Amino acid sequence: MPRNGGGDYYLPPGTEAAPDTTVDSARYNVFTADVEEELNRLIDSYVAAGGDLSGLEADIAALENNKVTKAGDTMTGHLTLPASPAAANAVRKDYVDTADALKVAKDGDTMTGHLSLPTSPAAANAVRKDYVDAADTAVTNAKVAKAGDQMTGQLTTAPSQSIAYGGSVGSIEVRSTGTGDAAISFHRPGGGFACNFGLGSDHNFYFGGWSYGGATHRLWSTRDFNYTPLNKAGDTMSGAFTCSSSIFTSANFHLSSGNGLYFEGGYTVRLYWDGSNIVSSAGFFAGGIKSGSGYACKQGTAGGYSNTFNYFWTNSVMQQWVDNVNTGNVSVTSDYRAKKNVLDLPSTWDTVKALHPIKFEYNDWTPPWHIPPPPEEGQPKAPSLFMADGVERWGFLAHELQDALIMDAATGYKDTTEEIQSPNPWTVIAALTKALQEAMARIEALEAR
Repeated sequence: MPRNGGGDYYLPPGTEAAPDTTVDSARYNVFTADVEEELNRLIDSYVAAGGDLSGLEADIAALENNKVTKAGDTMTGHLTLPASPAAANAVRKDYVDTADALKVAKDGDTMTGHLSLPTSPAAANAVRKDYVDAADTAVTNAKVAKAGDQMTGQLTTAPSQSIAYGGSVGSIEVRSTGTGDAAISFHRPGGGFACNFGLGSDHNFYFGGWSYGGATHRLWSTRDFNYTPLNKAGDTMSGAFTCSSSIFTSANFHLSSGNGLYFEGGYTVRLYWDGSNIVSSAGFFAGGIKSGSGYACKQGTAGGYSNTFNYFWTNSVMQQWVDNVNTGNVSVTSDYRAKKNVLDLPSTWDTVKALHPIKFEYNDWTPPWHIPPPPEEGQPKAPSLFMADGVERWGFLAHELQDALIMDAATGYKDTTEEIQSPNPWTVIAALTKALQEAMARIEALEAR
């Protein structure tokens, strides 16, 4: 270790550190090595001279327990620091508490003073009160408030009309700045179509179309405009409504029961609703009448209405329908131009002998697929489609005609669930006629012997 002339230890040059400066590690390491070497020499000399180190070791251990190691240790008490720390120094708790108390929390805090902002904010910046006040003053001076405000001048519209306060009565007036009409115009986008109404230069009220200055039509003169209007709903006309053209409606046209539409052409024809049906007081003629369900008629002019019926042309025969049941065909066509492959019938002698003529009475029966019409108000439920009446009738069973003759001898087929079988009289008549001709030929041959 370095010593002076008197044998005292001294620090090597450059070993002594200055505050807030970096220690020279090379010189520091030389110093600590000298200290270590000298301590070991003294300890060895002390022990060699018979000295006891136990007390010294205890003192050293006690000293070590009062220190904090550089890494992995924990202080058991507070570290007291001086006030007014420099930028690189550790700081005291009161310094941190004072600085934190000067901040505003991000959530739930309240500023106790004003937040000062710079002037000339960008679009996304917060603005100062003087900026808002100036902008609001400019808007206030140039705009009309939504409520309770008053315009100090006229509201001018193009080209020459204006809307102005019309005096002490609080009216709004549309005034012409020239000597012409004073009118309000409504223009669609683009200005191609418009309508206008207002007071003309002749002091009459006009309504016009197309564009301002086009043709207009006078509604009323300068005399009093006396009339009694009809309410949109629930009102009643006290006189006739005359229309010289068509009436169009996009909704329903309602007439109460007992009232009707009247058509005059030499005499009056009334078309009205009787509570259940549309009734005409005279004949009803049209170029074509289409019915989705059919027609219901009375037996004569009295009584109630029967089932609904209609006819359908299949391009060869006319089908007869009652409600939703096909009751048979009405065939009256026999024009040769509607037929081809025309040939004489072969012998029907045995065919006619196979026919089974019967007598019968009608039974109470309604096909299970039959849907009767709903009864009129106060009327009983519709009866069976076929009703037993005790009347004896002659005829055939339709399916037996098909078995003995051809399928065209009757409509449908036995036990069909789509229609009621009906005979084709022409097929039966043709078979009977052929058999009769054969019988007549035989009779004439016998008579000629």
